[in-house]
Amino acid sequence: MRALALLLALLAAAPQQPQIPSIGETIEVSIVNVDVFVTDAAGNRVHGLTRNDFEIYEDRKPQPITNFAEYTKETRATFGVEAAPVATAPSADSQRRVILVFVDRFRAPSFKVEPVFAGLRDMLHKVVRPGDRVLVASWSGRMHIRQEPTGDLAAIDNVLTNIAKESVGVTPHPLTDTVLTYASAAEFEKQVYGSAGSGPKFAIPSAELSQPFGPLAAAREVLMELRAKTDALESLITAASGLEGKKILLMSTRSYGTYAGVEFFGGMVPPRNRQELETTELRKRLTRTANANGVTIYPIYPLGLGTTFGMSAEISGGDHIATISQRGSADATSAFDNMILMNETTSLYDIARETGGAMAWGERDIVKLLPRIADDFDSCYSLGYRATSSRSDRVRSIRVVAKNRAYTVRSRKAVVEKSPASRMKDRVVATLFQEPEGRDAIPFTVEYGKPSKLGSKWLVPLTVRVPIEALTTVPDAGGNGGGFSVFVAAGGDFGVVSDVSQKTQPFNIPQGDVERARESYFTYDMDLETDGRADHIAVGVFDELSKEFGLQRLALPPAVTK
Repeated sequence: MRALALLLALLAAAPQQPQIPSIGETIEVSIVNVDVFVTDAAGNRVHGLTRNDFEIYEDRKPQPITNFAEYTKETRATFGVEAAPVATAPSADSQRRVILVFVDRFRAPSFKVEPVFAGLRDMLHKVVRPGDRVLVASWSGRMHIRQEPTGDLAAIDNVLTNIAKESVGVTPHPLTDTVLTYASAAEFEKQVYGSAGSGPKFAIPSAELSQPFGPLAAAREVLMELRAKTDALESLITAASGLEGKKILLMSTRSYGTYAGVEFFGGMVPPRNRQELETTELRKRLTRTANANGVTIYPIYPLGLGTTFGMSAEISGGDHIATISQRGSADATSAFDNMILMNETTSLYDIARETGGAMAWGERDIVKLLPRIADDFDSCYSLGYRATSSRSDRVRSIRVVAKNRAYTVRSRKAVVEKSPASRMKDRVVATLFQEPEGRDAIPFTVEYGKPSKLGSKWLVPLTVRVPIEALTTVPDAGGNGGGFSVFVAAGGDFGVVSDVSQKTQPFNIPQGDVERARESYFTYDMDLETDGRADHIAVGVFDELSKEFGLQRLALPPAVTK
């Protein structure tokens, strides 16, 4: 959820910026790994296959499988680039797991709610091992972190039990307590994001806002909430990207359909409104973010059939609210329910298919799916192939098939190659929520200045000092040249993250000053603008030549976090 703004500026920039020197052309080759799940015609897991039983395609071109491994609960058979077995490879149980549980608001009878949450708790008890982490978030127009990442199963059980209690009840339609009308887009943003102007601009036509509440207006509000929900899910995935381990998102939702607001049109959006209300781009955003961060999504739709009534959107007195109108026959209500179900499940199936997960709807189907998720952690194949890096953000289309066409293969449909800058931004976001791990080759320092009030916000001056000795330089015209980038992000609760600001600075040190310069440092001055909801910042410094980096996590001054 984008909740904060950052302003990054270089104080003493030279009038004419030098160029970052080149250190020669290099070709980077990396291994692209894809988890693969194989079942037979009866839905049973297939074990004992080798890399010769698979074909893998990138952008429709066949790729030689250079790395192959089979994970099972008991053993892990691994074959490396030259197909030599690795005898001491760890079992699947030694892999860390990161499980993100996202529960959308919904209300349903206890017989629908209780089996789902009981199955979820049971699945977590079977899967979670020492070192694993589970995060629980709920949605009520805004994302709420109900449990920070933890392996404490008792704490997780308690949170899920509370959410289950909140979800029990009978309402005429699951959207009636949440679909509202606002006088302006700014009012909607304030409700969803906490303050007007801090979220995306939805550009609702003023003429539409001034009209009486009707189906299109109601559907537009559902679409706006879907955009906000997608922002929250993307932030959650991005924030978890730095957590070590195999990652899944269990996404329980009651509204993420192919079209927004079909319930207001009797189950079918008119052709003239379909382009405006379709959610294709939102789903593409979500699956791309998941694939870029190695997250498999398992969407579930707990409501299933038999929960909804027909809806119409009408004026009720002087308030613009949706009113319920039960349809005249059981057949009509059944058809309506089926259209709603089809709208939701088609969309969720696409999300699961693109990320290598699986989808379920209704309490019975979900209870069957949850053990399969546990099996996915313990039983899969890993296929890898060599790929030449383009050093840019690039989507690679992936297709894995079994040579035995009687087998069904499930895997993510794309992987996203990240540029060095994108990988650095991920590290900075991850640092917001945990102390940085790994190498810290650039020991820079960060200091706060005196905060000042800026209307309802705070302006916090920051100074970053980068030791020149820690940066790589190469001979350049008239001296030694190099370059580095400074990245800054701010955040509060897990998943509440500002955009990551980046400033790249090339430099040239005259030949006669090289030795003396190594005892000094470059200084950056930054202004951090915050509305008080951030409590930490993360700063990263990246050497553009050596690709080394340093990371720091700092608490904001107490005065600006109240």
